[in-house]
Amino acid sequence: MLVTRNRSMLAPLTTGLVCSLLISFAASAGIVVPANDDRAMPASLPQDIISSRSAITSIQKGKIEAYVDQLTGILVESDSDSPDVTKARDLLIQSTRLAGVTPVFLRTYSDIVIEKVQPLVFGDDSIKSENALRVVAFLQTPQALGLLVETLDTGRNKDASRRLVAAGLLPVAIAPGAKSNLDSASLANSARNIALNVRSETDWVVVLEELRALNRIALNPILADQNRAEIRTIQFETYKSIADRIANSATPSDMIFAIHRAMLSLRTQLISNSTASDFDVARASTLLEGILEEIAKGSVKQWSELEKEPRYQKAYEASLKIGTQLLSLLKSSSAPAFAKLNAAFANGPEALQTAISKLP
Repeated sequence: MLVTRNRSMLAPLTTGLVCSLLISFAASAGIVVPANDDRAMPASLPQDIISSRSAITSIQKGKIEAYVDQLTGILVESDSDSPDVTKARDLLIQSTRLAGVTPVFLRTYSDIVIEKVQPLVFGDDSIKSENALRVVAFLQTPQALGLLVETLDTGRNKDASRRLVAAGLLPVAIAPGAKSNLDSASLANSARNIALNVRSETDWVVVLEELRALNRIALNPILADQNRAEIRTIQFETYKSIADRIANSATPSDMIFAIHRAMLSLRTQLISNSTASDFDVARASTLLEGILEEIAKGSVKQWSELEKEPRYQKAYEASLKIGTQLLSLLKSSSAPAFAKLNAAFANGPEALQTAISKLP
């Protein structure tokens, strides 16, 4: 149900953009689109601005500011459920997706938009915040990605639903492409901060989206080899931190669902050989061994409760199985020993504890 909740919260991105295409078409023809309450929406920015390959001039910047001011003003001033808010949000997004948009334009546009919407991101109105986050995700600048990642900080943002929206938007923000202003250093820095946020996150669906984002960053083609290797290590270290939390919990932990699904995705990539050259295999294997050992210890500790909760029990057992398969795919010599954890799980906590005691 939680995964369905995540998808339903992010669905307006698709439907909203379809509406925005119609609005943008009318605007590009010089038509001012009236809202339901007769508020006029601005026409699209001139083509010479959005397709600029040289520095944005002061006159061009003034036009961008006027455009953004009008639309963000609607986001700030209108009721959250007003149709005007959806239209204004979608126009702000569509301005980043128009044909001919250049990184030069997006850098200036991003600075102006972020200045206006940042108060909404951390404001009291969660719907206005989520609309602002959707706009931010499409900017694809280091500042925009940084703001999205900052929203995942539980110390900065106490609203779990808002963190879920931000986490679900990370794939949009980090998607590779000619319009993106992101570089290897900014992606690596974001990966470090995402990993830090995972350590304090309490919602397993948010954690899962963060783990998936780490993997997407590691697959980004603009990453330098050194940064990619670092992010892969960060990825496994983050898995290990989650496994530690599972082992230290007195009761079955929801975090098992996040780590199980994340490892499933990673196994698929290893089988297809799409990440085979990304890993420091020795380091990854060592961390993975620690992950499996911690999950096994948590299973023994929480066994009586696991028997009462079959879905948790299945997730713990499946995680041990997937982890062992990952070790095999990494060609680790310890894979046979750790495979005995999964076999012992079916025979109860005593057998599992014995298998743990015999690990290398």
